[in-house]
Amino acid sequence: MQPFIASILATALLTTALPALAGPLEDGNAAYESGNFEQAAKLWEQAAEHPAVQAADRRQSQAVHP
Repeated sequence: MQPFIASILATALLTTALPALAGPLEDGNAAYESGNFEQAAKLWEQAAEHPAVQAADRRQSQAVHP
């Protein structure tokens, strides 16, 4: 029974902590919504420089221009 309780407790802690770990895209959106446009632009630029975003952009370009 102990491992079961520990896993429930760990799951509860992780699910409540994850929203606090928002990435640059979400932080940029929040900055934009609060009117801090300069900070939003910096955060969005940081998000756009992420390798996964660049790879997705390349895939999109290839789909549009085969």
